[in-house]
Amino acid sequence: MMTRERFATIQVGSDIASVEAIVGSPYSIRSLGNGIDEYKYLERIQIGPNTTDQIEYILYVPKRRLFRSFSHASSKVLDVEFR
Repeated sequence: MMTRERFATIQVGSDIASVEAIVGSPYSIRSLGNGIDEYKYLERIQIGPNTTDQIEYILYVPKRRLFRSFSHASSKVLDVEFR
């Protein structure tokens, strides 16, 4: 599973197989053309009874080697109906 700590250890130039061995498979892989794939990972952190913090980690991988990565976070209020 991808976490902030694991994301911080991923180095540009890493082989994507070694990244996947540490953090697992991404939830999405999309071909961007020109031999570049976009790998997306999610980390969800419960921060309250109805709120989840979500961090998306994106890796750009040409020829199976990482060349760029970034992350962004957003808090989501879950729409929960109590009965």
